[in-house]
Amino acid sequence: MFPPNTTLIGKLLRLPLVLVPPKLRVRVLSGPLAGYRWIAGSGNHGLWLGIYEREKQVEFSRVLERMPKDGVVFDCGANVGYYSLIAGRKIPGGTAHAFEPFPACVAFIQKHVEMNGVSNVKIHPVAVSNLSGDVFFERGVSNATGRLSSSGTLPVRQIKIDAEIEAGRLPVPHLIKMDIEGAELLALQGARETLMIHHPILFLATHGAQVHLECLSFLKGLGYEFESLDSLTVEMTNELKCCHPSTLTRAAQTSE
Repeated sequence: MFPPNTTLIGKLLRLPLVLVPPKLRVRVLSGPLAGYRWIAGSGNHGLWLGIYEREKQVEFSRVLERMPKDGVVFDCGANVGYYSLIAGRKIPGGTAHAFEPFPACVAFIQKHVEMNGVSNVKIHPVAVSNLSGDVFFERGVSNATGRLSSSGTLPVRQIKIDAEIEAGRLPVPHLIKMDIEGAELLALQGARETLMIHHPILFLATHGAQVHLECLSFLKGLGYEFESLDSLTVEMTNELKCCHPSTLTRAAQTSE
């Protein structure tokens, strides 16, 4: 694994990456997507190197391997489709639903799906929140940092997970991965019934101390328990795995 990019050696090792043409099609070198084809400039070079969010990738893959063969994964804030493709590869008999409102990222997801001949990733060009309707999206400094905002200029559509499932437009998920640049609490509120009744496992990235605490409080109220995906405590990390005790019990019974 590369040293962190905050260290001198880490920065020096990454210098050659600036010479990689953005449109170059490469092979993912390591990790759960090793061997898959990838557009080098679609996002962080750590994606195709296989080192980006390595601990999260490993745990995400481990959980997927224990899911039902026809498992359903929601990737909320799919960005350019990395975790959606992991889910599609790990549960070939299941379905990964990629939710992403930013058109440039949606285009990359479509290309990555096509390049790898993946048939079980469904792309939804929408944001996930607590309401359904039209909103505005604010572009970030990179594909990974855009967010819903009243000051945004790009009109996009948002959906409420509970409403989509109730209407039969979406299936019930076994796992939800959520990384949506600060709108986490709103999206969780929009999935309250799904979380309360079906208890999907949740991989949650939070953006900001206040929203992190609010998400912990909200999920605790639904009976969820937490595990940090890095060396920090649950209160200090911004990467969580959230499980309901009933889900853990079912998983243990299935493995016996």
